[in-house]
Amino acid sequence: MDRFTEGQLTEQAQMVAKGCKPLSIMPIKSLDFAEAMILLDRENVEFATEKLSKGWITLLIYKDEVILKVIKDIPKIPKTIAEHYLLGVLCGYSNESICEFIKKEFNK
Repeated sequence: MDRFTEGQLTEQAQMVAKGCKPLSIMPIKSLDFAEAMILLDRENVEFATEKLSKGWITLLIYKDEVILKVIKDIPKIPKTIAEHYLLGVLCGYSNESICEFIKKEFNK
């Protein structure tokens, strides 16, 4: 894993571990998965994977199993205001920035 990806993954895992955000969603190369597992274990967070495309996976990084259940229960591509809001909250965005995004996207 290159240093940039390692730094990003560490930062995302630490934010989840410290409660700054309930969930982080991050794409990584499949070849980096073994190193990512070690890093995430060291940061004391849980994770799940989803196939993204050939040679790539998506890491879902979380601390509480409920978060994984919630993310698995909503569509992969949010369409409604509620789905966008929930995904924004889960990923740690501020209420202000989520509302700003929704106003911009849904008031066209």
